[in-house]
Amino acid sequence: MHQAGHNYQTAMHATCIDIDPRCVHMTYVQLALLHIPAVVILGNSLMLEEREVWYTPAHVLGGWNRKLAARERSQETSPPVDSERNFVPAEMGTVLSILEAIEPPQAPAIIEAVPQQHAEIARQREQLSLF
Repeated sequence: MHQAGHNYQTAMHATCIDIDPRCVHMTYVQLALLHIPAVVILGNSLMLEEREVWYTPAHVLGGWNRKLAARERSQETSPPVDSERNFVPAEMGTVLSILEAIEPPQAPAIIEAVPQQHAEIARQREQLSLF
């Protein structure tokens, strides 16, 4: 998102869940240090169990509880999604859920940039593995 010219700190919200407390703590620290609004949940997503819920400072300061509640209300009253958007490759599902908060004309540019970024990261990892 940064390479596409978007501020990920204001344009996205992350919801993360894990069963391992250590992973939850690591995730929370990283998201808090990067000032990314997020909810980090210690629980089991398969059993729909939540033991602890942690909110990053960016989530609290940005008023994301209010924003997410407003988004849910608007989705309940909005018309159904057109059939062209029903088919989404699995790896793009997360990106599209993040992009729903961004204006629709900007979304295709970001969607096209994501596979290129993944390819660039893979190339960089291969170069690092040579050392």
